[in-house]
Parts: sequence; structure tokens; C-alpha cells
Amino acid sequence: MWNAAWYAANERYGTEAEAKKHNAQFEQDANEFKKLAEGILSTKACDHIKNMFSSAAWAAANEKKEYNEEAAKDKSKMDEEHAKLVETGEV
Repeated sequence: MWNAAWYAANERYGTEAEAKKHNAQFEQDANEFKKLAEGILSTKACDHIKNMFSSAAWAAANEKKEYNEEAAKDKSKMDEEHAKLVETGEV
């Protein structure tokens, strides 16, 4: 799901067309992961993983731009998603 990182980075650095392309690919990758995980992980767990990746990507992009408040919020969201994932008992 590395496209999450490219999406966030492109959003922060002003390349809108590339951001849209990578966001679409990230969504496609997340849906493909969900299909591959069928019978192994619940949809809820897959969504937590997707959100965790997205928050991590935004934290890194915001940190790079020195948007420290936003980066801290993103890290907090990432931690929340991780906790929710663990709470599912599936990982």
C-alpha cells in the first residue's frame, strides 16, 4: 500500500494529478487486499489496516513539510487504528 505514501506526499507538494493517481491506486490496492484477506481477516480489520497505512503516510508527509501539529494528529490516528486492529483479536 505504498501508494498511500505517494498520495500524501503529492498532496503536500502540490502535484494534484499525481496525488489523484496514487490515491486511486491506494484505494484499488486496499480493495485487492480485502479480497485476498477474505476468510483470514474481517472487512473491519482490513479497514483498520488501510486507515493505519493512510495515517502513517500523512504523518510522514506532514512531518516532512514541518506541519508538526498535523503530523502528531496523524500519528495519533495511526495509533488508534492499530489499537482497534488489535482489539479485533485477528492479529
